[in-house]
Amino acid sequence: MDQELIDFIEYHKLDSDDFYNANGRPVASCYSEMKSKEKLFAYNTTPCSNSGHTLRDRQGHCIVCNTANIAFSLRKKQIGFIYIACSIKKEISKVGMTTEQIKSRLSKLNSRQVGNTNDWEIVYSIKCPKANSVELLIHAELNRYQVKGDLYGNTESKELFRCSYHKVRELVDKVIAENNIKLIEKKSYITNTDKYRFRNLVSN
Repeated sequence: MDQELIDFIEYHKLDSDDFYNANGRPVASCYSEMKSKEKLFAYNTTPCSNSGHTLRDRQGHCIVCNTANIAFSLRKKQIGFIYIACSIKKEISKVGMTTEQIKSRLSKLNSRQVGNTNDWEIVYSIKCPKANSVELLIHAELNRYQVKGDLYGNTESKELFRCSYHKVRELVDKVIAENNIKLIEKKSYITNTDKYRFRNLVSN
């Protein structure tokens, strides 16, 4: 690493271990290796068109021209809560990630009527590093049950699933075990979960 890069890392309080030496290659050709090695940024990659900077995130965005991309990338390592919430009215489950307290998140789910309902209850949560990445792994496992066309605001929710709490919990535990995820905390909020035995409906 040259001094300019070292200064950039120190100024933005970044971790040098998050950087990957692209050796002049475009990020697209390094993406898989960066992801497998859990590197968030590349240096010595192809220069950006604006000012010739060679620091980019895994999506190929210049992190010098637009430093907002740094914060977005750092979410991948962020410690946070992954929660399972259920709606009896809609017979759907939700897997979401938050860095705020669970009670606060629950209040927002209901006040915003996420999934067009306001009877959400948070049933279970885990706290872990890289919570954003873990959440995406869980969503991938649940993809076949994803609700299609259920809106809140103007955004289609990709966190709603037509399956029981028990199916969600099974797949959450599977992701944790298969990826050797070290949990900081896990917590159940509901003792009797039988009321969340919804049908497991595969999306068309």
